[in-house]
Amino acid sequence: MALVAWRRLVVLLAAAVVLAGMRLIGEPSPTAAYEFLGCKFAGRSPVVHYRAEQLGEYQSVVHAAARAWNRAARLPIRFTRRAPTRPGVARVVIRRTESLLDVWAWIGRPDARPPRCLGSPTRTYRGNRTSIYLNHTALQTLTPQQRELVVIHDLGHALGLGHERGNCQRVQSVMVQGPAKWTCGWSGQPPWRDDRRGVRRLYASSRT
Repeated sequence: MALVAWRRLVVLLAAAVVLAGMRLIGEPSPTAAYEFLGCKFAGRSPVVHYRAEQLGEYQSVVHAAARAWNRAARLPIRFTRRAPTRPGVARVVIRRTESLLDVWAWIGRPDARPPRCLGSPTRTYRGNRTSIYLNHTALQTLTPQQRELVVIHDLGHALGLGHERGNCQRVQSVMVQGPAKWTCGWSGQPPWRDDRRGVRRLYASSRT
């Protein structure tokens, strides 16, 4: 009799674990994106100075992507093209490159791993600066609208957001990896709600 009761308990516990897992998969975290990368610019509401270097046809795409972030309501960050006038200000340099790597863009130096501050969303970039590289080899097959979404995505990485995970029904986020940003047919203008919540979570209460 005790053995039967024990087996029933094990079955019930296993069912509870499965149901909990299904619930976690089915329900998106409201700020899932911000937790993955973690590196960020110093300050509570930083003005991020961006410099476009030798971008060619991607120059207008980069400016449009920066404007998209600036248009987003109630964000504690802003991108500006003005040259920084003092050391230590938040800066991101955006460059065009060509690589056989099957990636549209990446953050950090091309000869180094991407900057990661996993486990500490308050850690800042060394020197309060980072870089974004746009890979013309991969980007040239995309439309101008798709390229803009890629740059909005990587500006999100520069701010500290990581990749959002899930399918088209799970969460609407420019931080999803791959072409879902345009194949899902989401409405409205990116960055979307999840992206904005992530940025507010990273910067609105920052003490760095």
